[in-house]
Amino acid sequence: MMSTVRAPYEFLSEDNRSKWEGVLQPALTKIQKQVHPRQEIEEKAVAFLEELIFELLAQICAAQVHTIADVETHVQNNFTAPIDTWALTDAQLTMDKHVAKKKGVFMFPVERIYQQLQKDVFDYKIELNVVQFIMAILDYISADILKLAGNFVKNTRKPAIYINTTDIRVSMAADPALQALFQPLQGGHSLIVPYLLEETTVVKVSSYSDNLRGLLEGEAQYIRFMSLILKLFKEPFQQRPALFPQTTIDTIFGNLTELHELAVQFQCSLEECIEMSAEADKDKERHPLAGFVFEDLAEQEEFSAYCTYASNYMLAVVKLEELFEDPEVVEYLKAQQTPLFKEAIQYILPKSLLEPIYHCFHYFEVMTGLNHNTKSEEDQEALESAMAMMLTIKLELERECARFLPKRKDDMGMFIQRFGSSVSLMKVSQLQEKIEGWEGPDLNTTCSELLMEGTLGVAKEGSRRAHKSDRYVFLLDGLCVCCKRKRASDGYRLKEVISMRKVKLIDIEEAEDMKFAFQLSPPDQPGTVFFANSKPDKNEWVAALTHLLTRSTFERMLDAKLSEEESVIPVLRPSPNVYRFAEEDSDETIMFDDVKDNTQGQGQLIKAGTIHKLVERLTYHEYADPAFVRTFLVTYRSFCKPSELLNLLIQRHQIPNPIDLDDPDVRRDPLKMKAYKRFKTNYVSPIQLRVLNVIRHWIEFHFYDFVNDPALLTSLKQFVDSVKTKSMQKLVASIQRAFQKKEEETAPSELLVFDKDPEPTLWFIAKPTATDEFNFLTLHPIEIARQLTLLQSEYFRAIHPSELVDASWMKEERKESASPNLLKLNRFETKVSNWITKEIVYTENFEERVALVSRLIDIMEVLKDLNNFAGMFVVNAAFESSAVYRLKNTLGAVPSKKLIIFEDMKVISSSENNFSKYKERLRNINPPCVPFLGMYLSWIVFIKDGNENKIVGKPEHFINFKKRRILANVLHEIQQYQNTPYCIKSDPNIRKWIVDQDPTGDMTTNQWEEQAYEQSRTIEPKDQPPKKVPRKYKFDLRPPQDKPWNTLGFVRNKKSHPSIPSFQEEGGPGDPEVPSSPTTLTASPTPLEDSTRTRSISTPNLHDPPPIPRKPIHRNSSTMLPNVEENEDPFPSSPFCPPLPPKPPAPPRPPRTDLAPPPIPARTEPPAPPLPPRQR
Repeated sequence: MMSTVRAPYEFLSEDNRSKWEGVLQPALTKIQKQVHPRQEIEEKAVAFLEELIFELLAQICAAQVHTIADVETHVQNNFTAPIDTWALTDAQLTMDKHVAKKKGVFMFPVERIYQQLQKDVFDYKIELNVVQFIMAILDYISADILKLAGNFVKNTRKPAIYINTTDIRVSMAADPALQALFQPLQGGHSLIVPYLLEETTVVKVSSYSDNLRGLLEGEAQYIRFMSLILKLFKEPFQQRPALFPQTTIDTIFGNLTELHELAVQFQCSLEECIEMSAEADKDKERHPLAGFVFEDLAEQEEFSAYCTYASNYMLAVVKLEELFEDPEVVEYLKAQQTPLFKEAIQYILPKSLLEPIYHCFHYFEVMTGLNHNTKSEEDQEALESAMAMMLTIKLELERECARFLPKRKDDMGMFIQRFGSSVSLMKVSQLQEKIEGWEGPDLNTTCSELLMEGTLGVAKEGSRRAHKSDRYVFLLDGLCVCCKRKRASDGYRLKEVISMRKVKLIDIEEAEDMKFAFQLSPPDQPGTVFFANSKPDKNEWVAALTHLLTRSTFERMLDAKLSEEESVIPVLRPSPNVYRFAEEDSDETIMFDDVKDNTQGQGQLIKAGTIHKLVERLTYHEYADPAFVRTFLVTYRSFCKPSELLNLLIQRHQIPNPIDLDDPDVRRDPLKMKAYKRFKTNYVSPIQLRVLNVIRHWIEFHFYDFVNDPALLTSLKQFVDSVKTKSMQKLVASIQRAFQKKEEETAPSELLVFDKDPEPTLWFIAKPTATDEFNFLTLHPIEIARQLTLLQSEYFRAIHPSELVDASWMKEERKESASPNLLKLNRFETKVSNWITKEIVYTENFEERVALVSRLIDIMEVLKDLNNFAGMFVVNAAFESSAVYRLKNTLGAVPSKKLIIFEDMKVISSSENNFSKYKERLRNINPPCVPFLGMYLSWIVFIKDGNENKIVGKPEHFINFKKRRILANVLHEIQQYQNTPYCIKSDPNIRKWIVDQDPTGDMTTNQWEEQAYEQSRTIEPKDQPPKKVPRKYKFDLRPPQDKPWNTLGFVRNKKSHPSIPSFQEEGGPGDPEVPSSPTTLTASPTPLEDSTRTRSISTPNLHDPPPIPRKPIHRNSSTMLPNVEENEDPFPSSPFCPPLPPKPPAPPRPPRTDLAPPPIPARTEPPAPPLPPRQR
């Protein structure tokens, strides 16, 4: 016999936390993997669940249990149904397995817990088997909570696979048994409901995505509800054919099985539609086209099945009433092991059979909402077409249901969960304010849902109808509150409160003085008899009470039933011998990273694998992973050719049957046919859908692969045309439209359309037609900066990701074909920098040279305001060239205000502290922007050289995909600036003037630098005053006074990319060629930064690997490359890396002191970690 209950032991108090915290967490993680193998759980959620289990353990220990019988008694008295029965049964099975000496029956570390409990908690000797029994019970409770939380995730956040703390709270709040079990542990306050109340706000569903999300979640709950009816309510009828003939079963349940299959088909189509949109470019605001799903089903007249169902409903209700007049039927239903099963069939089933009809009307409401909010004309046309085709069905349903269908309450349902809704929680929180005399905890801390309210007669147990008192009753999920209604106000006076925890419902048989009566009997207390006003009124109340008391039981029974069916039906997969993608995961085929990508909602990140495993995960049957698709298609060229990828995708799509359907034995085996149906639904269809999705993404964002290889395009078209699966035709049509759109994109002759007109072209001294007078002093500095920015932006935006992967521009034998647009940009910027240098050193008049330098500083300032950092670096590279840097007198004569501006821009362009000032500036701007590309190229080189393509100890074909994922991060940083063009008016004359410049002619780099340096010494000899030369220009050298700096705009609708005129160059192969088809890169994960940049004059061209900058000669510091880590700060400031090889020295020059950069303040942040070993 148990001793007197004492105060519970606080396992996680400040004094005890160090001894107990984390003891249960490893076991809880294992339990989660048992109940939901394909899901993961967050660490915070495990810690929260451990806290709950310790609360239960403290309650059991406080009861002073000595034997297993004491534990059973405590559970029966304190745990709620059905948890008490099932927990004890499961614990006894565990103990039986332990007695049979089976290993691994206890998930928790029982020995450790037993010793610690004996030492700290129990003040008496307790046997080990008692603690084992307790922990087996807690094992069941943990699995039950995790099962519900996992189901909640699958039904509401599919395809997310992470269970978090909120999921556990919400799923427990939706289960009355768990809520009642943990409520007493919190002093009568729910551990779950207050959190929901704080987090819940009234949100009006108005957007397209909200409507679609609600539809998908509702569909998952609707399918589960119908599974419950078919598997738990229908099967007992099928088990007694003598009592329930097939005609009777057909009359009651009608074509519910057909509706269930239709709902599953609709859900699959909807998920495919959402998955297709997940591959879209984020900047295009593309949403799923759900209208096509409705239109397809409407064209096939699938929804007409609801009319057939509705016409049978009244026959079903009549048949059920006839059955309950048969005593044998009543006894059979009472004999079922499930408590209140007879009441569930009698009262819940008739109401539940209305749910499909309500759900069909819900489809019409959803289509109306989607049609109102869609932004796609195609989607709108499809929705309007579907509504027109379904109008007849709607009218027929309304006519058929007008005589029996009551108006539905939005916040109530039977087994379709609507728990935690804002409306329901608000009703509960507002109810207490209307009740006079309320005592005890607030209603909103113990209840989360108002199930029903109305007037009933109330009497004590054993009383007759004549002794009843009228009460206004509120039935909540935790309490039954009986009040007296005030006459003069809208309030109520509290009379009785009945806890629904472990209450017993008794359906009182009809008698003269006990008409329409039922009874609620709490444990160890007198019961309360309720009298309804009519039979339909009683049916409503008993149905609500039965639903409340059996909901947890039926949910668990359904989970057990589904798990049993899952284990019985064999899993079919093709043989790996004929289908390489069916090979099981192993250390020899795939490796996962230790870092979990919770932001994407899909399991572990892939670290490495074979090409077949990577393609399998690219088109995985269990879930879609858009981030992996984007990363793969950006980087795959470093380990696979486009033609090889297409062949792999075609092989992946062509899935062989695992069984012979022509075999009569197979067709007669129901389990094998069910397994084959599941194989087609859960394996074949998702894979084929995702193969087509990958192809569509490939076409939309990487069509240059097919432009460069017409044979590849022909093969792809042939494959797409060969796909004849009916369910895939919408996606095939989408791919064919993408083909047509890409092939119709000719030379970009149309203009971009902005939200405002660009600023007019600014002119200064030179006139628009006087092109022979164009120079830096006669043109407006703002307009020079604008046109230079426009040119650099167009070159930059023309670069394809394939040009950057694997540092292709460094490979002498194929750089011209592999990275043409990148080389064009580099050569153009090198030419511009050389041109500026030439203009400065060949301006022989001192006054004009000072004016030119001042004007170039003005241009740099405009470039900075335009976010053209590449242009700033180009101009700064000219200033830091040996020929210009030595012009001490010229730079010293520049006005001090200009020098201050110049110094500020030099700081931004400086490589000091790993380009920290430039990165800080880059963080704080919005596109459009032309970033300094040399920084990213250095990152790519470092990623390529610092990470092996293969994994040490693995086969040669094992691909290091983590290296590619890091590379994709860098490409995303570039891509985000490629998506937005500049709102600048193009002037062809100024553009031609810039593009036509050829400062070096046929000279080599060394020849040009030597010539420029000698010219610099000529115009300004060392330690001598500048050479006096007559002025070349007669006009005023002062700059324009107007500064209309508002030069930026934003894209409103991108028609096509702006055209770039083609000019005939007279230079050698180094002359730039203007890009003809700018395209953007695809989106990738978080950006990364690098540490180096390419320069123009004193930096080697991209022709000459490696592309490492040559610092100004007066500098003594070495350029440092940071270590690339995937999750580090995207703007590292103090890398610790080995210096790069030194560059050959330039001609000597004296150091400058007047324009030396300001000292950099000492660092206060801690240094970055040292460079780790090279990854293999």
